[in-house]
Amino acid sequence: MESVIDALLVEDSLSDAQLVKKVIHLADVNKPVLHHVRHFSDALNILEFNTFDIILLDLHLPDGEGLYLIKRLKQLAPQIPIVVLTGLQDQMIVEAALQEGVQDYVVKPDVFSPIYLERLGYANVGNQLIQRIQYAIKRTRSCDILNQDQERYALIAQGTNDGIWDWDLKTDSVYYSPQWKSLLGLENIAISDSPDELLSRIHPEDRTHFEEKLHDYLLNHSSPFQCKYRIRHQSGDYLWVLIRGTAMWDRSGVAYRLVGCQTDITIQTPPIQQPTEQQNIAQTALHSIAIGLLSNLAILYLDQDRANEAIPILETTLTMRKWLLGKSHVDVMANVYQLATLYDNQGYYKKAKFLYQEALSLFEENFGSHHPTTNLVRLKVLLINRMNEAIGI
Repeated sequence: MESVIDALLVEDSLSDAQLVKKVIHLADVNKPVLHHVRHFSDALNILEFNTFDIILLDLHLPDGEGLYLIKRLKQLAPQIPIVVLTGLQDQMIVEAALQEGVQDYVVKPDVFSPIYLERLGYANVGNQLIQRIQYAIKRTRSCDILNQDQERYALIAQGTNDGIWDWDLKTDSVYYSPQWKSLLGLENIAISDSPDELLSRIHPEDRTHFEEKLHDYLLNHSSPFQCKYRIRHQSGDYLWVLIRGTAMWDRSGVAYRLVGCQTDITIQTPPIQQPTEQQNIAQTALHSIAIGLLSNLAILYLDQDRANEAIPILETTLTMRKWLLGKSHVDVMANVYQLATLYDNQGYYKKAKFLYQEALSLFEENFGSHHPTTNLVRLKVLLINRMNEAIGI
C-alpha cells in the first residue's frame, strides 16, 4: 500500500484552492492530504514545526511573489520538492523557477480552464495533477540519492588523491571534480565544462596516443580503459598521470557516458609497473559509484514510465556488476531479476525467459532451492515457458 502524501498548498485564492481540492478529491488514484494556507508567512510558520512531502506554491501571494518565494522555501526546507501552481505564463519565469530547484510548473489557466476540465473531466485532471506530484517527489528523492553518491564519490577521490571527471558524450560536457582541479592547480580558477579543459592540457606528444586509445576503447568495448600521459599544471610544469575509466553504451553499442579517474604518478619512473593497491582501490570505487549512479538513474526512468531508457542502463550495470563482483554475487542476482521482470513487462519474453532462468540459478545458489523467493522465481520461469510455448517462441 502506498503511503499517503502530505502536501502543503500555498494559495491565496479560495476559488483556486477549492478547485485544486475538488480535482484531487475526485481523482481515482491515491489522493494526497492537502494542508491549505493563504499567506506565505503562514507557510513559513507551519514549516518551522512540520514537514511535508511536497509544496504546491502560487507565485502571487499577498505577502510575497515570484522567485523570492522559491528561494526562501529552499532556504527553510531544501529537502521538500516544490510544484508551482500559478497563473503566470512567462517562459522566462518558468526557466528561472526550474533553475531555482522547482520540480514542476503548472499553469492554472491551462490545466484548470473550464474547457479543459469539461473535455477531460475533473477526475482525469486530478489524476494528472497527482501523477505530477508523485513524479516531483520521486525525482527529488532520486536526485538526493545521486547527490549523496556524488558526495561519496568526491570523498573517495580525496582519500585516494585522484581527480575524477565525468564526460557526457551526448552533450559533450564534462564534470570535473574539485580534486581534479586541485591536482592541476585550478582550484581557484573558473573553468568550463568543455572536454578541451582536459584535452588541451595533455602534452602534445601524448595527446594522439591518448585519443587513439580512447577511440579504440569506445569502439571495441575493450576493458578496462587506462592510459598514461603528461598533463600541464597551471604553473606550466607537466605531471605524469594514469587515467582509468569506464564507459556506458546504449543498446546500439554507442557510448553515451565516460567516467574517468586521474591519478598523479609523477613520482614514479615511467614506464608504469603493476598498479598499486591504492590505484586498485580507486578503480573499484570508481566502478562502484558509477554503478550506483546508473542504477539510481534507471530507477528514476522506471518511475517516469521510461522503460526504453531504463533497459540499456540496467543492461550496462549488469555487465559492470558481473565484471566487478563476479557472476554469483547477490547484487548481480538482484540486477538479473530486475532486468528479467522489466523484459517481461515490456513483452520481451524470450529475453525474460533467459534471464529468469539465470536468476533462478543464482537464487538457488544464494538462498537455497526451497526459499520462498526461489520458489517465486521458479514459478516465473514456468509461466514464461508456458507463455512462450503458447505463442510459438
